[in-house]
Amino acid sequence: MLSPLEQSIFKTLHYFALREMPLTPEEVFYYLWQPPKDTTLGVVEDSLERLAAAGQLSHKNGFYFLNGREADFDRRRRAVVPSDQKLKRARSAARWIAAVPFIRAILVGNSVAAGTASDDSDIDFVIIAEGGRIWIVRFFTNLILRLLGRRRFGDKVKNRICLSFFVDTKHLNLAPWRVASDDPHAAYWLHQLTSLYDPFGYHERFVDMNTWTKQYIPNCQTELEIATPPLKNTSFGRRWKEMWEKMWQGSYGDMIENQMRGVQEALNWPLLKSGDTKPEGVLIAPGFLRLYGSDLPRQLWNEWKAATQTINQK
Repeated sequence: MLSPLEQSIFKTLHYFALREMPLTPEEVFYYLWQPPKDTTLGVVEDSLERLAAAGQLSHKNGFYFLNGREADFDRRRRAVVPSDQKLKRARSAARWIAAVPFIRAILVGNSVAAGTASDDSDIDFVIIAEGGRIWIVRFFTNLILRLLGRRRFGDKVKNRICLSFFVDTKHLNLAPWRVASDDPHAAYWLHQLTSLYDPFGYHERFVDMNTWTKQYIPNCQTELEIATPPLKNTSFGRRWKEMWEKMWQGSYGDMIENQMRGVQEALNWPLLKSGDTKPEGVLIAPGFLRLYGSDLPRQLWNEWKAATQTINQK
């Protein structure tokens, strides 16, 4: 019979096996799923060593993973260079869109933020917009990156920017959009984000607004990942941004916002069209856009639940 801590370790490693990501002892402690109260890093290290010695887990060069997942170690080792290279590309692209009116923060998520990107991976941006201006922000970020040839579309994926996630400053709590209350993807995704542009501190507010994650991963409360040095607007970019934001405030700005939504719906049928039928992975709500090509969060939750349902009986 596994102890409560060992059950937490296996649940954690099962999720990251789905992401092909072996973990160091420090990462296991950081990401530990619903650990017993007052669990320390030392206790986790001892448990990992004991499980590995008993043949219940595998380890290599300081990384731990499920038995039969040895290939994940090589994948993570190979991912170091492309992940770093793509983070540099992300910074370069973020410079071009940081002056877009009403952008409040630009973050990187998914494989680049987790350090597991392959050579062919795209770069997922998470954009935080001013409340009530999410469609204006999406229109101009999409336009600029397309003009620069950096936007992902069609079969052009490698090193391209994927604009799949937008949220505004009034809707930073992700709880309503989880696949389930115990959605590990939503919790881990949030705590793996890396900020590129965040002059107003919205990355920290984003994390703080999602206190529900503490119920599941209480050790994930450390310093935020920040790409250094953080980007700042140039004096021209700042003045440009302030000018348009002043012009597009109030009811006139609301009209522009509605027009921008209409234009994008017309250009992106059926991806953005209002209605009950949308492709899997697409979620459109006030202040929130999730435009995934597939419903990855639900797929991961289903696979994780199936893999971990017998752990308590071991």
